[in-house]
This record gives sequence, C-alpha cells and structure tokens, in this order.
Amino acid sequence: MKINVLPSEIYNKISAGEVVERPASVVKELVENSIDGGATKITVEVFDGGIKKIVVTDNGCGIEPEDIESAFLPHATSKIKDAKDLETISSLGFRGEALASIASVSRVELISKTENNEFGMNLKIEGGKYGNKKEIGFDNGTKIIVSDLFFNTPARLKFLKKPKSEEGEITNLMAKFILANPQISFRYIVDDKIIYNTFGNGLAEAMYIIYGKEVYDNLLEVKYDSNDVSVYGFIARPTLCKANRTYQTIFVNGRVVSNYMISSAVQDAVENYIMKGKFPLFALNINLPFESVDVNVHPSKQEVKFENPNRIYGIVNTAIFKAVSEANYVQDKTAEIQKENSVREPVFDTKSLLETIMNGQKEKNCFKSEYSPLVDILNEKIKENNEKSKVEISQIKLEEVIVPANDTKVESLNREIVENKNKILFEDYHIIGVLFNTYILCEKGDSLLIIDQHAGHERQLYDKFTKQIKGNNLACQDLLFPYVFNTNLKETEFLENNLELFREYGIDISEFGENSFKISAVPVLLSEINLKDFFENILSDINEVQKKFVDFFKEKIAKQACRSAIKAGDKLSDSEINFLLDSFKENGNVLLCPHGRPIVLQFSKTEIEKWFKRIV
Repeated sequence: MKINVLPSEIYNKISAGEVVERPASVVKELVENSIDGGATKITVEVFDGGIKKIVVTDNGCGIEPEDIESAFLPHATSKIKDAKDLETISSLGFRGEALASIASVSRVELISKTENNEFGMNLKIEGGKYGNKKEIGFDNGTKIIVSDLFFNTPARLKFLKKPKSEEGEITNLMAKFILANPQISFRYIVDDKIIYNTFGNGLAEAMYIIYGKEVYDNLLEVKYDSNDVSVYGFIARPTLCKANRTYQTIFVNGRVVSNYMISSAVQDAVENYIMKGKFPLFALNINLPFESVDVNVHPSKQEVKFENPNRIYGIVNTAIFKAVSEANYVQDKTAEIQKENSVREPVFDTKSLLETIMNGQKEKNCFKSEYSPLVDILNEKIKENNEKSKVEISQIKLEEVIVPANDTKVESLNREIVENKNKILFEDYHIIGVLFNTYILCEKGDSLLIIDQHAGHERQLYDKFTKQIKGNNLACQDLLFPYVFNTNLKETEFLENNLELFREYGIDISEFGENSFKISAVPVLLSEINLKDFFENILSDINEVQKKFVDFFKEKIAKQACRSAIKAGDKLSDSEINFLLDSFKENGNVLLCPHGRPIVLQFSKTEIEKWFKRIV
C-alpha cells in the first residue's frame, strides 16, 4: 500500500468540510473574528442565502499589512500562542482554521486597516490561490467579501438547501449573535433589505428587536451571583411559553452554545409554572472562569464541557427559580387597559415608525447616544407626521424604557423561601359574591379581585399531589393481580440499579426470578394506566428515564387535578370559598393553573369609576 501526502489545496478542502458546512458557517466564523477584533459595529450582508455573496464589515482593530497573507494560512491565529493558552480560552475563535477553510472553497476579498496605518490593504484569493496585494483607502476595521461559495467543490454545492432555507439559518444565527453581544450594534441585510438593526444598548432592547413588544413586555430579569459564577439574562413569563426550544439562547462567557444540561436546569426550575410539552423563552449568559469550561470540544465550538456540571446546573436552576417565583402572577387588568389606551391615539403612524426602525433610516450618533435609539426616531417621526403635537420625550433615558435591573444578590445555592406576595393579597378581603357560579368576586382595598374557582382549586390539588411525590407520601393501592414482565440483560441491569427510583414514585417493584420483575402496587394516580405500555415506553430510552418519569407524572397530576377540581357552575358555600382563598396564602403557591391560565384578575377602583364616567 502506497501512502500519499496530500497537497495543501486538497487537504484544505477536506478540512473546510468540518468548519464550513454551509453559508451560515461562514457568517459565524467571520462575525466571531469581528467580535474578537474588538468591533463595536458590525454589518452583515448576504445575497441568495449567502451562496452568491456574504459581506462582513466591522470597525475592529484591523489586520497589520504584513499579516494579511498569513491570516489565510492553516492554523494561523492571533488568539493563542502555545498549548497553555488552550486551558483559558477567552476568544470566540482560536483554531486558526476558519479563514483558510473559507478561502479554499470560495472567492475571497479582504480589505483591512489598522489605526496606525494611513492606508488599508486589499488581498484577493480564489480557491486558496493568492492574488496581488495592494494598498487601498479604507476606514479602520476589516471588510471580507466571500463570493461563490463551493464554486470549486460541486459535490458540496449541490447538497446546500434552497437560498431561502440557507437565509433562514443565517437569520437565526444573527439573532443569537445579537442576543449574545447586546453591547455591539449590528446591521443584518438580506438582498439589500435590512432585517435587524440594533444599537448596542443592552440585552432587553436586543430581545425587543428580535422577539417583539409582547415578549419584551413579559420579560423577567435573571440576575444571580455565586462566588466566581454569575448568571444574567431574561426569561419570558411562563404564560408566554413556546412549543419548542428554538426560542432558547444560551451563552457561556459570551459564546453561543448548545447545552442540554443548562436547558434542562431552566426547564426544571419552571416545571410548576408551565404545562407539559411547553418550553420557556429565554436568553441566558453564564459567566465563569475560563479554566472551568472546555470550549475545544468540536470544530463548530458550539459544544462546551464544564469542570463541575452539577454545580453549574444548580446555579442556573436556582437563578431561574428565583426570577420566576418572585414574579407577580395576578393579572392587573387596570395596567393592561392603561397600556392599551396609551397606544390607541398615537401621535405618529406605528407602521411607519417600525419601518423606520428596521430600515435604519436614522443612524446619526445612534451608536453613541446614552438615550434609547427609539427616542430619537420617535421625535423625528413626531416632527414629520404631527407638527401640532406637543409631546416631548427627548429626555427619556434608556433605563426608563428598559426593564429596571434588580441588584439583589443571593450567595447561597439553596432555594430560599421567596417573599409570599399572595399572603398579602389574600388578607383583609371581603367576599362580594360569585358570578355565574364560577368567578368569585372579592373586594380588597381599592381593588376588585375576580378569581376562577376551578383554576384555583386545580392549582391547589396539583400542588398537593406534587408535594406528596416529593415527600414520598403518595397514596398507593395494591394490584389485585401483580403485573410480571420480562427483560433483556441490559434492561435487567438498569432496573436492578434503579429500583429505588421507581419506589420513590410509588411503584412497588421487585425482582421476580431471572430477567423478570414484578409490580405489586402503583400510585392511585396511575391506577388506570396500561402497565405494559408504560414500562415499554420507559425502557425504550434508558438514558431518558428520569425525565420521562417527571413528565409522565406531571401530566397525570395535571389531569387528576383538573378532573377532581371544583367545576365551573358548582355552587360553593362561604366556608368553601374562604378555604380555597386561604390556600393561596401558602408559600410557593403559584397563581396560575397547571395549564398556565391565570387564576386572579385585578381591577382598580379608579378604572371601574372611569367605566361609569365618575372620573375622566
């Protein structure tokens, strides 16, 4: 067998396959280089889904003229110098593979200028072959144009999706970059149309631009420190949960990553607030010492390993639990009505305003302004569209527009008992009556409370069943005829090692001969299930058994609570109403039903008097 040493043009194309899978991969590598270069303003332009052309322009530090050609050599990088640097990687890029890989499968033009040089330097590369280098007039920073991706590797080109699909991948990626780097102003342009135009004024504003006003109005700030680890970000109220995890963004030291453990820590923290099959929306940044996390796991750099994963899970879980549990779940209808009224008579055309924002028609000084960029645009539109308006908002500062920060720090990882807002709400109330034998009406100070009796009782029962599980106090019943089932060697080993897990959930399971097990009792909640189907489902994916248990029991508990709760139309006595309302005072009681519907609506006396024209 003859061993061949491959020439550089071949092995560069092979290695490019690991780094450059599609146009989004090119955008990712180039934007990360811009961020590492200290850019505060980055523009990304794509044409035909990035297949035809990708242009990334930044105002970063630039590349020295003598290093222009070296930047495209394999394993050439400014991020690390020796093996020790791999232990404390702080930059987004570090492998030195990206530019070489991109240049080997496309036509590349680079223009870059540093602050110390009068002129910029221009270099063109086609399929890895260098053209002439020349001086050119250019501002400080770097511009890279990548054209005709995979023009010399047709096998890779034909496996790309349609331009619209590739564009969608880039758009999702840019949304992640914007959320991960809210201090940087981004412009993202697709086929000459501006999609995102951000102003570098913080994460809340970035989430407004990415997700819109409804999400922005329902953000809960997450802020938690534990020694050398901190968690910061926002999570949307559980009432705004989604059908999948695509609305979840995780950053580790500013790097966008995919990490199931962190996602699970968030999911577990909100399990009592959202219904089964739904997922929270969040953007979360975990900062920790660089030596405590390994980012050199995969060429895409999207996977990370933690030195102490259990500790990180606990910190994230506690941070989310604290943010969600301290939120107020009484729906203040007065505030909602006032918010609606405030936008019913706008002094400018809303559609025109949004088009102005998204099209970036006002850019002057917006990247350096201490005010919200929306303020300047609002004033401009007011002047253009309504000269008679006397509205003056030029002095509204960003901190008055963005969700206010919470400076509270919690040093312990233990879940402290949060302040019980419900106890205050349900003290000194007066029961007025019951509407439609469904909605309890209460007078509380200068407010009217409307309570859904079914939703409230459903939550009470759900919490009761949940506490029984956690306290190993589930009501169980013996089976008239024990259920016996056979297993293979792998399943037998798994069940032998996890008998206590099943017993913890009230399932009396024991070995029954070789490769055989017997079920003698089950929780009352599971009295109607098909045990054969249940165990086939559990054993179908042994690695997910714990999660399956939690999801399965949560679904069963919710159904049982709904089935057993007081129904709409059921007539309650005064003592039964008082008993139900008093139950809301208990610590940890969430004023949402297990399906996420509100239990209590609140109207102020002032708003009610407005309805009757007593006040204007």
